[in-house]
Amino acid sequence: MAKHRFEKSARLLIAISIALCSTTYAKECLEYGDYTALRGLLPLSGFGYDIEVAGELAVVTRQQGGLQIIDLSTPDAMVVVSGLPLSGPVVGTTLAGDFAYVAAGESGLFVIDMADPEELALLGEVDTPGLAFDVAVAGSLGLVADYDSGLTIVDLSHPSEPILIGSIDTPGNARHVAVSGSYAFVADGTAGVQVVDFSNPTAPFIAHTVDTPATAMSVLIREDTAYISDGTSGLQILDISDPLAASIIASIDTQGFALRSKLAENTLYIADPKHGLLRYDITSPNNPIQLTPLVFPYDAQDFAFVGEHVFVVDYHFGIQAYGVNSLGPAMLAGSVDTPYSAHSIALKDDFAYIADGDRLLVADLADPVSPVIVSQLLAVDARSIEIDGSLAAVIELAQGDQRLKLVDVQDPLNPIAMGSWEAPLGADVSRIGISGTVALALDSRALWTLDVSDPMEISVLDSMILTFGVEDLLVDDTLAFVTGPWGGLAVIDFTNPQAMELLGWGASNGREQNMARSGDYIIATEYLGDNIFVFDISNLESPTFISQLDAPRFATSVEIADGFAYFACDDEGLMIYELSDPTNPWLIGLLDTPGTAKQIAVGSGYVYIADGLSGVQIAWRPCDELTGVLDPHDPIAIPILQQNFPNPFNPTTIIPFTLERAERVTLNVYDMSGRLVRKLISNEERGLGYQEAVWDGLADNGRRAASGIYLYRLEAGAMQSSNRMVLLK
Repeated sequence: MAKHRFEKSARLLIAISIALCSTTYAKECLEYGDYTALRGLLPLSGFGYDIEVAGELAVVTRQQGGLQIIDLSTPDAMVVVSGLPLSGPVVGTTLAGDFAYVAAGESGLFVIDMADPEELALLGEVDTPGLAFDVAVAGSLGLVADYDSGLTIVDLSHPSEPILIGSIDTPGNARHVAVSGSYAFVADGTAGVQVVDFSNPTAPFIAHTVDTPATAMSVLIREDTAYISDGTSGLQILDISDPLAASIIASIDTQGFALRSKLAENTLYIADPKHGLLRYDITSPNNPIQLTPLVFPYDAQDFAFVGEHVFVVDYHFGIQAYGVNSLGPAMLAGSVDTPYSAHSIALKDDFAYIADGDRLLVADLADPVSPVIVSQLLAVDARSIEIDGSLAAVIELAQGDQRLKLVDVQDPLNPIAMGSWEAPLGADVSRIGISGTVALALDSRALWTLDVSDPMEISVLDSMILTFGVEDLLVDDTLAFVTGPWGGLAVIDFTNPQAMELLGWGASNGREQNMARSGDYIIATEYLGDNIFVFDISNLESPTFISQLDAPRFATSVEIADGFAYFACDDEGLMIYELSDPTNPWLIGLLDTPGTAKQIAVGSGYVYIADGLSGVQIAWRPCDELTGVLDPHDPIAIPILQQNFPNPFNPTTIIPFTLERAERVTLNVYDMSGRLVRKLISNEERGLGYQEAVWDGLADNGRRAASGIYLYRLEAGAMQSSNRMVLLK
C-alpha cells in the first residue's frame, strides 16, 4: 500500500511539474516506469519450470538445477539462500508445512525438509511408475500427475517414507493436478480434464471427463470453479459445483498458448509464453472481462505474487520481478507501413531513410508519429543504411552477392543513385559505415576502407584481414570499433585510410554482436544470446571489458542517445536502459512491436524501429528524470542532480547537486519499491551554487539499510530530479 501511495504521488508531482513548466518540456515523452516495469532479475542455471512461495521465500525448480530457495524480500536484489541438487528433470512443487513435495520426472517424488531454509535436506523419496510432472497434497496424501501413467497416490503420513498406495491410468498424459474435496481434477493433455474420485485412495477411479478443445496443461480451483489452461484454445472455465457434472461455462481465447493460471482476489492471471501475463476480471466467472496485460519476455513458465510484485520464472532467464500495479504494456506512438520489409533505418534532419527490401524509402517526419513516404528509389534487396552529411551508404543483396551503393540524399524528395562497389566474390558484407569521404565495409573476416570523394567512382583504399572473425562495425570519426563472436572488442584507426592500424584489442568472456558508444564506454549485445556487455575505451590501445549484465530479451542491435540505450529485440520489440552509470545500465522499459525489431534510430522525442514486415514502428522516448528534455531558451532554473560518489558505496556516500538560484530543497532516499528510507534534506532554504548531502547508509529509524539499489530524489521549487545508487555490504 505504501508503494501504491508513493507511485500515485510521484505521478501527481510529475503532472504538476509538467503543468507548471510546460515550456521546459519541449517534446512528448513516456514514463515507462508507470507501465510494465522490471524491478529485478536473478539469472539461474538450467531451464525454469515452477515457483511456489512461503512468505518472502520462493521455492524454484529448474530442469537440471534441482531445487533453489530464493529470498524475494528485496525484488531488485533477490538472493539465492540455498539449493539442493536432485536427479531427474525437476518440474512441479507443492509446499505444505515445513515440507516441499517435488515432482521430478523419471525420479518420481521427493520430500524435502525446509524447516531450515538455509539447510535443505532430502527427507524421503519414492519412484512413481511414470514421469512425475506435478503433485498436490490433500491431508496425508500426495496426488502425483504421473504423465503417461495417469494419477498416482502416495501416502505421506511418514514424510521420510512415502509409500505408493494407489493409481489410475488416464487416457491422456497427466500434466497437472488440483484437488477439491475427495476429487482430483487432472489436466490430461489432449484428453481434457479427468475428474478422479479418490475417496478410497487405494482404488481411485475416473468419475467424469470434461473434453477441452485443445491440450489441458494445468488446473486452478477456487470454490466451485475450475480454470483450465488449455494450450492453444486459451482458458476454459468449468463449473464444478457438482464434480460429476462438471462442464465448461466460459472460455477465454488468449491468442497464444495458455500454460498456467493463478488468482489474486478477483483477478485471474494467465501465463502465456508468447504474450506474457494476461489479466482478467472474474468477479463473474462465466463472464470474464479482459484487463490490460503485463508484458513479459517470452517463455514465462510460472509465476507467484508477493506483496505488490509478481515474480516470473522464465524458461531461459531465471526469475524476474515486476510491479503488479502498472498501467499494462507501454503503447506505441505511431507507425508507417512500408511495401516490403523494413530492415534498417537512419535519420537526417526531419526525414527517415528506410532500407525496405527492393527500394529505399524516404519518409517526412513533420508529423513524427504519422510519417508520410515522400520519395523512393528502387534497390536490389536493400538491407542496411548509414548516412553522413548528404551521402547515404546502402548494402544491397543481389543474387547472393553484396554491394555497397551510394545515394545522394541532399534533396530528400529526390534521392539520386550514385556509384556502387561490388564486394569481392564470397564476401559477406553485413555492416557499413561512412565518415566524410571514407566509407567502411565489413564482412565476417575483413574490413575495407573505400574512397567516396567521388560518389560515382568508388575505389578501395585499404583492406585488413581480421583473423578473429567479426560481427559489427561502429564508425566514429576516424575510429572503427569491431566486435564479433570471438569475444572481444577491436579498435582500428583509419586516420590514414590507405593504411589502417589496429590500435587495441580487449577480450571478454562473451560473444559480442551489435554495439553503440556512450562516451568512454561501448555497450554491446551478445551474439545469439541474452547478455549485455560493457567495455571501457578510455584507453583506446587497451579496451577493457568491465561488466556483463543479464538481459530479459535477446537483443539484435543497440543505439544510444542522451543517456539511454535502446535495444531492438527481434520478435520481442524494444528494451530501454538508463545509462546514468554506463557501467551498470538499468532497464526502465519494455515495448512489444507487431513485427520483428531489426534496427533503431533515435530522433527528437521519438524512437523509430525498423520492424520488418510491420514497417516502421514509432515509440516515445522516455522522460528524462534527471533534467527533462530542455528548451535552451527557457528561463527557468533547473537543479542539476549529479551522480553520488563513491558508487557503489559502503557505508557512506556524497550526493552532489547544483542550484542556479536559491530554492527550498527536499532530498529523500527511497528503496526501489517506493518506500521512503531516509530524509536527508527536508524543505530547507538553500542558496545557489554547488551543494552536497551525505547519506551514511542508515534509515530514518536508525537501522542500517539493506544492500541494494536506492533512488534519491531532489525537489527544488517546482522541479524534480532523481537518480539511482547502489549500497553494497
